[in-house]
Amino acid sequence: MPDSVDDLADRLYSLDPEEFTSERNAAARQLRADGDSEGSDRVKALKRPTAVAWAVNQLSRRSPKLVDELLDAGASLRSAQRAALSGSGTALREATQQRRAVVGRLVDEAQGVFRDAGRSPASHVDAIRSTLEAASTDEALGELVRAGRLTKEADAPAGFGDVSGFEVLLGGRSVPSKKADDDDATDRGGAEPEDGGSETPAARRVRARAEAKVSRAEDAVMAARRRAAESREHAKALAADVDRIERELATLRKRSERAAKDAENAAAKLEDAEGALSQAQSDLADGS
Repeated sequence: MPDSVDDLADRLYSLDPEEFTSERNAAARQLRADGDSEGSDRVKALKRPTAVAWAVNQLSRRSPKLVDELLDAGASLRSAQRAALSGSGTALREATQQRRAVVGRLVDEAQGVFRDAGRSPASHVDAIRSTLEAASTDEALGELVRAGRLTKEADAPAGFGDVSGFEVLLGGRSVPSKKADDDDATDRGGAEPEDGGSETPAARRVRARAEAKVSRAEDAVMAARRRAAESREHAKALAADVDRIERELATLRKRSERAAKDAENAAAKLEDAEGALSQAQSDLADGS
């Protein structure tokens, strides 16, 4: 895209989704009127982001360093996945925890985007988290998040995702993971390696899948705890509102009671004044 069109795209994807289509169409018309038909077509082709994509797009504008941390954490996680396939699971656990922490901070930021726009993020939290997790392991998706050009949410990666391109390090040499595993299993009939001190490829796969399940379970627990914390905060806020309303109501009742007493006193004084006036009129009549 030419710089002018690229700048327009940046501006459009920073807008509220409700404003996107009308602003995009107006920009495309203006480019065409200026004689830039190619730029007009490219702007017209830009897709309106979903609410989740819009919120995630704002993260690159509000917290670019944190987005960089997410993508770095994803790169570390991919490296740890490769290490796990070759027999080391410690790095995978650490990388998963690192990514979880960054994702959690970005989810909080994205919720702030919704709140600043006067919207509730409650129904979008899971989709935001899934999209960020996917962006951390999918380089193309990650670059869209970094550029703030996401158009829709993404599903969280299942397990290790696509590991067909990974290489397993065995005995100091590098071989394609899937083919090496299949060949080893065929040649050895699923038996232990000759040196007897290493796991078989099948055992490594089983352990890797188990660690992936543990990681997903930990993510689910963290998400559940976060939702529970949010619910508790919401309940506290509601309780505080109830207390405030009850205090205001008690104050209004006291004011109402005082007003009623004042009205009674005023009525009594009026009655006395009317009596005095009647008596004065009677005395005046008798004197004349």
